[in-house]
Amino acid sequence: MNKKMYLFIGALLGVLLATSGGAAADQVKSLVGKTVAGEYNVRVNGTKLSENAIAVDDTAYVPLRSISESLGANLAVKGKTIEIATGNPSFNVVVKEQSQAIALKDNPYTNWSKELIVKHIGTVQELIEIINNNIKKYEKSLTDIDRKIGAAGHDQRLIERIEKSATKTKKELQESKDSLLEHKKELEQLKAALATK
Repeated sequence: MNKKMYLFIGALLGVLLATSGGAAADQVKSLVGKTVAGEYNVRVNGTKLSENAIAVDDTAYVPLRSISESLGANLAVKGKTIEIATGNPSFNVVVKEQSQAIALKDNPYTNWSKELIVKHIGTVQELIEIINNNIKKYEKSLTDIDRKIGAAGHDQRLIERIEKSATKTKKELQESKDSLLEHKKELEQLKAALATK
């Protein structure tokens, strides 16, 4: 990393850490009802970030996570503390298998606290259960299509509505299956991160 990035992150950390939790809470409360004086594009090393900074009462508020990620730094919120690490903490994790080390390198949950990971695992497991139930519902609905079409007889409008409904159900089924795969991957990452705690 270049010196400018270290200086920027150091200055940012200094500002964040210099303010106590109570003072930060008071500052947030004081922003309620304030008018945003301006919105500014943020560029890091010439690349425009998707999120903008704002100015309120001559103070700039920047999208900290976006800036940290664009600089290759890791940002973690632990309680009322925001931690930014300029190196990759996953390299400090001692693991027995090379494949596990590679998996942790790109794991977004390695900086999370054990308590937060455990809580999020429970949430993801609940989502997986809900998605599985939806998949079963969609599959059952699709198996009933032939019976419904047969019961429609020669009513072409009804058959068209049933087929339109089947198309919609197939799309929802595929979206649910895609979502299930994403949540299972997320669960694996969470469990891998938990194993390092």
